[in-house]
Amino acid sequence: MGDYPVEPITHVWADSGTGSFTEQKRYVVETQTKVIERCMLMTTDPGDLVLDPTCGSGTTAYVAEKWGRRWITCDTSRVAITLAKQRLMTASFDYFALRYPHEGLKGGFIYKTVPHVTLKSIANNPGD
Repeated sequence: MGDYPVEPITHVWADSGTGSFTEQKRYVVETQTKVIERCMLMTTDPGDLVLDPTCGSGTTAYVAEKWGRRWITCDTSRVAITLAKQRLMTASFDYFALRYPHEGLKGGFIYKTVPHVTLKSIANNPGD
């Protein structure tokens, strides 16, 4: 080890830096989606609950919804809450199918689907 126990930083996310060549921010308080996605995918599983006590523009809730995590968010600013609500209501997520597509997002999502088991399917034993 020696007298100077310092190592160079080798785990840098070079593709998530700031500047003119990164993802365009829509809001001043918005954290890059890629950074939130990486952190969330490393630390949670689908169905886990994610808490964001400083909602801002709603990026954490947006990413949580996109990747099948439950979420709770809050903020002291009505503007931030309204902004996040609008962002979530107008977003489309490929992760889930809509329960009632003709109603849009207000119809809710299909989170789990299971095959319909009938006596006929048991008798025919389609698994073989």
